[in-house]
Order: sequence, then C-alpha cells, then structure tokens
Amino acid sequence: MSVLRFQKMTKQGSSRENLLSPIFSLTLLIAGLFIFWNLGAYSFWDDEAIDGLIARSIIQNGRADALIDHNLLGYRDGALLHDLKIEGQPPFCAFAAIPCFAVFGQTTFAGRLIPALAGLATVWLMLLWVFKAFKESLMRILFSAALLLNVSFFLFTRQLHYYGPSMFFSLLIAY
Repeated sequence: MSVLRFQKMTKQGSSRENLLSPIFSLTLLIAGLFIFWNLGAYSFWDDEAIDGLIARSIIQNGRADALIDHNLLGYRDGALLHDLKIEGQPPFCAFAAIPCFAVFGQTTFAGRLIPALAGLATVWLMLLWVFKAFKESLMRILFSAALLLNVSFFLFTRQLHYYGPSMFFSLLIAY
C-alpha cells in the first residue's frame, strides 16, 4: 500500500464520526466488560504476586527489599536477589501498581488496574485506527469480532505485568 493511499484513507471521515459509530461504541463497551469484569476476584498468579510484593516493599521501605514484614521473598531460590535487594526483576509493574495500591488498598484489583486501563486504551486505539483505515462496515465488524474473540488478548490485559502497557505503547508508536 502506498503512503499516499494510506494518507487518503486516514483523512476520510472524522474521529468524532468514528466514536459515534455503534460498532465502535459497542466493541469498546464489550471489551471494557471483558477486561474489568471481576478483575480483582482472583488471587495474583505466581509471577504477578512477585510484582505485587515488590510494590508493597517499595511502599513500606522505599526500595525493593527482599524482606517484606517478616517474610523473605526468595523467588526461584533467590535468583532475583542481590544483598537482600530484589534486582533481577524489572520494576515497571511494581511502580505502576503503587499509585493504585495507595488509592484502592493493596488488592488484586488495584494491582491489575493500570495494565487493564492500558488494555482498554489499546482497544480504543486499535478501533480508531481500523475505523480510519476502513470505511466498509464489513471490515469494521470483522475486526471487532476478531478482537472480541481473542481470549489471549483479554487474558494478557488483565494481569499485573507489562503486557497491557507494552501493547498500548507499541501501538501508539505505530499509529
């Protein structure tokens, strides 16, 4: 596809028309339900718990200590530890969870909220892009159906991991 053709496609219609489209709105609403329904109902998975405990340690101590209250966080036989500091784990997820822990308490819902919001923003950005690129209702419906039937996408956006923010920022850069 040539650059001129793509630019022509993206100039057709306004963003406001796209946002008012029933397909756009319904897809975004259903995706939001899939992402946020019972978001905090289940305990953290094994590696999600590591990120949540690192966030708790940063809140309590100002750094990622392995000693949290009276417990030692020695995941995988201490593979992440160096002088009782957790240094083998990227801190993004823990830092993303801290503001939500401060507002909503240290719950699974609070820990998963930032990645879930990033997942919903990813859905919005994908829909915006598709609705600018394709004016045919069939293409819009097919994309919406494919997105809403993508179970792994919704699973990844509901976890306290970097998946939701990574998808959003990657798509934002491409957009």
